[in-house]
Amino acid sequence: MAGLSRAGLSPGCRTPDSAAASARAEAQAPKRSLTSEFDYRTAHDEGLTEWGEVCEETIWENIGYFLQAIIPVAEQAGVQMALHPDDPPISPLRGIARILTSSANIRRVLDLVPSQASGLTFCQASFKAMGEDIEALAREWS
Repeated sequence: MAGLSRAGLSPGCRTPDSAAASARAEAQAPKRSLTSEFDYRTAHDEGLTEWGEVCEETIWENIGYFLQAIIPVAEQAGVQMALHPDDPPISPLRGIARILTSSANIRRVLDLVPSQASGLTFCQASFKAMGEDIEALAREWS
């Protein structure tokens, strides 16, 4: 991380989401841009990941452990970390519980290790899929 900072680079988003990655397919939007889409049937048909079933409690423990270790290093290196919400906000997915599926849980994660180095990627599409009030969240988190 310190090397990234010295090089003027930032790691960007923390998105520990291998469960959804294989169920994404690229799609060409007509005359616009390359996008990706999620296919629930593909994810369902692929079954459990190599880790089997992982409960929410374990995910909360893991993210707490990770943030307690990495955020102080990010602070020292001058790196801004950004958490991306689960996309899509479905839990569980292929047996893996997903905790970043609501603004309440995002707040909880940000409160685990409060720091100016710990931020949020404000992915409007993810929050919209959660059924959240995007304008209210933008006001809260700006």
